[in-house]
Amino acid sequence: KGEWESIIAYKYAPIWNSLWVSILVAIGGASLTLLAGYIVEKKRPKGDQILYTLSVLPAAIPGTVMGLGYILAFNKPYFFIYGTFWIIIINIIICNFTLGVLSSIANLKQIDKSIEEAAVSLGANPITSFTRVVFPLAKTAFFSNIAFFFMRAMTTISAVIFLISAKVKLAAIEIIFLDIDGRTASANAMCTIIIVLVVGMLVAMRLITGRAGLKGMGAT
Repeated sequence: KGEWESIIAYKYAPIWNSLWVSILVAIGGASLTLLAGYIVEKKRPKGDQILYTLSVLPAAIPGTVMGLGYILAFNKPYFFIYGTFWIIIINIIICNFTLGVLSSIANLKQIDKSIEEAAVSLGANPITSFTRVVFPLAKTAFFSNIAFFFMRAMTTISAVIFLISAKVKLAAIEIIFLDIDGRTASANAMCTIIIVLVVGMLVAMRLITGRAGLKGMGAT
């Protein structure tokens, strides 16, 4: 009981921080990866292979290297996002961008191009065609990526550990500090909260997308 009271009284801040950061990462990451996958798979403009290469490149870079790279790149007076939650949000999205894009591309491959062409021939502009035709057919990948990015944001350590500060704390990192301080019970309590939040997201995605969406999350 004492450890739970400690979490409630003092350690709620990292949990709330992780929660809202994870929500922003989930929405932003799922949207950007779906858009990138749509451009690469359906539109295929000149230079689409460059976009594809940039999209899969983060998978080849270790998280620790990515975190150190962000320090070297953004630790400048004119970069206001350094030392804020925004640099963490950007970092998590980019670190996990590859799987999100590949998931979106795999889903978009199943959508016949003639469906979108029919919408265009009926007078739909590109935005309407995407929002009214493509997105409803690709929503399984979209919501699967929301769950994926949320889980990664709640549990990631390797890259963001270099980007936190006294004012910018996340629950996954705080667990390590609690354990180092010998407060293993508090660390376990925070782990339990993270697990509950992640499972809650999975259940929410199950309710939104149904069985197909859950299978999509498993594939991701």
